[in-house]
Amino acid sequence: MGKNVGFLARIRYNYLKVHNKLRSQNMVNNSQIVLLIVAGSNGSGKSTIYENFKNTVPEYRNLPLVNPDVITYNIVKEMGFNSINQLSVTEQNIANLKAAKTALTLRKKMIREKTSFAVETTASSRSIIDLADKAKEQGYRIDLLYVTVGSPLMNIKRVHQRVIKGGHNVADADILRRYNRSLLILPELIKRTDTIYVYDNENSPEMIFFKSAEERQFFTKKKLHVDFIKKIFSESN
Repeated sequence: MGKNVGFLARIRYNYLKVHNKLRSQNMVNNSQIVLLIVAGSNGSGKSTIYENFKNTVPEYRNLPLVNPDVITYNIVKEMGFNSINQLSVTEQNIANLKAAKTALTLRKKMIREKTSFAVETTASSRSIIDLADKAKEQGYRIDLLYVTVGSPLMNIKRVHQRVIKGGHNVADADILRRYNRSLLILPELIKRTDTIYVYDNENSPEMIFFKSAEERQFFTKKKLHVDFIKKIFSESN
């Protein structure tokens, strides 16, 4: 319990560092429709970060989340299983494909109805760029919550740990491929975003960078973090 309280406190503290200032400058418009993109490689912990982030940030608290992994989980439960790992490879592929199609349909519906929502993604394909472009065309503000753990090897380790606990698996090669691909996609995505939160989740969750139209601020002095952020932003210019 104490650990979780500390987790929530860190996220809320990090958020308030920047958000109260923005609100005082009238830079936060709660009436505008918002697309919050929660991005990070497999195993980065983005689902956990997002759940705690939204519960401490009023602006994001009630956003419906379109997450293919959650949809897949529900499909598996409807099939009478507790874990996707209980399915054959063919059945897993069918469930994942159905979930991906369902997520795509939901995203299109949200944008068509101009409803604020959040999506979770590895940001490893141009589909997230297409989504951001369509949202922009409809007047959405695009916010990005990006979660990193510093190394794709750590992502692989986290996924292995998740599988031991009954979570869904992702092949090591797929994690590496998506990680490398995301480094190419991320600068393109950044060009389309209005507000960016970058969290390091290697040890305990910590906001390491924030950017809005009027402000850019580092909350870390670690060379690895600073170099990573500078790299993706230099490529987005």
